[in-house]
Amino acid sequence: MQIGVCDDDNKYIDITLKYLSMIEKEWNIEFNITTFNSGEELCKNLQFNSYDIILLDILMGGITGIETAKAIRKMKINSLIIFISSYDKQIKELFDTQVIGFLDKPLQYEQFKIVLQKGKERLDEIIDPIFTFSINQMDYFVYVKNIIYIESISNKVQIITTNSSYEVRVTLKKVWEKICKYDIFIRANKSYIVNINYVKFNDTKSLTIEHLQINIGASYKREVLERYHIFLRSRTYGNYE
Repeated sequence: MQIGVCDDDNKYIDITLKYLSMIEKEWNIEFNITTFNSGEELCKNLQFNSYDIILLDILMGGITGIETAKAIRKMKINSLIIFISSYDKQIKELFDTQVIGFLDKPLQYEQFKIVLQKGKERLDEIIDPIFTFSINQMDYFVYVKNIIYIESISNKVQIITTNSSYEVRVTLKKVWEKICKYDIFIRANKSYIVNINYVKFNDTKSLTIEHLQINIGASYKREVLERYHIFLRSRTYGNYE
């Protein structure tokens, strides 16, 4: 795992490196760590290198951690960001939807480990998430990215993937509850869930996928457009605008 640590206080960089070393031993994992003393230095380095997770101090000389994070997103870099700060809870809530977590100063090992674990789990999810289901008491899985669309047929659904299809006895509502956390999917109407990566929008009323034209239900239209715009923004500018 590639980790960047950015803090203008070497004391906290040393503590961070110590905690990361302890976690390496506990988790039997290897971190490749690069440290920076300013947001400017980090952004310059990101032109040539990438990091899975960036531990970023908010209050730094020069550009702040918030400004650095915005610059990172404008560079179309989607590294997971963990802010290190002494801000109170109320201020943190302003950023909760945009970062993996916060680490309070002075750093505490248990909190550090919990937040880093959250980041690791998010990375595992991003890299290649799977969708699991059962057919005749046998467990199956498909990679989420390979699902083209899911169609409701009576009391079953048909899952169409890039290389196969599966008929599963479950309602589309139950499938949507499980799969809606992935922003690549939209529910076009009461009968279809589609993967945006394979969709061509004809207009705001219908879309085409795999030569199949699907009408967008009137009651689903608003959410379809919202999820589509979120999908586009996240892949163009990251989480910051």
